[in-house]
Amino acid sequence: MIKLHECGRGCLYRVLTLEERRKFRFLMNKYNAYGHLSQAPYLRRRMDLVYCIGEDWCVLFTIHLMTNPTILTKYRLDWDRTWFIRRVATIEECREKYGHVTVEAHQCLIDWLRKRGESAVIALVVTEDVRRSGATYKRLGFQEVGRTVRGKGRWFLLRLKE
Repeated sequence: MIKLHECGRGCLYRVLTLEERRKFRFLMNKYNAYGHLSQAPYLRRRMDLVYCIGEDWCVLFTIHLMTNPTILTKYRLDWDRTWFIRRVATIEECREKYGHVTVEAHQCLIDWLRKRGESAVIALVVTEDVRRSGATYKRLGFQEVGRTVRGKGRWFLLRLKE
């Protein structure tokens, strides 16, 4: 893995090797209700990232550049600098060992994107899952900007620069 950003008590890494990808896929399938995003040819600049504390993998992210033209146009977001958090998985064993690390991991991801000069981060919370309320994103300063077409999800936006 390549270290991207160090923050707090952990670091953000990018998954690269085949062995790391296998572990990432296994953990994402285990801890995310929608599982690993295996075949997605239209995701621009997709990255699988891991927030680690020491040697422990704590939070997994799959992010890519936003591809929804409606959202990008409506909120006047930069096509090449707006990132979408596609999947997040928090490892239960890590939560038991270190406490609730999800907000800490998201903050590390946001800090890294801000350092790169990116313009915004978008997240989609599917509210039919009882465990997902969007509280993590609200705590991090994201604004709820809308609902999905069928109303089962809510869009959250955080502008990193004006």
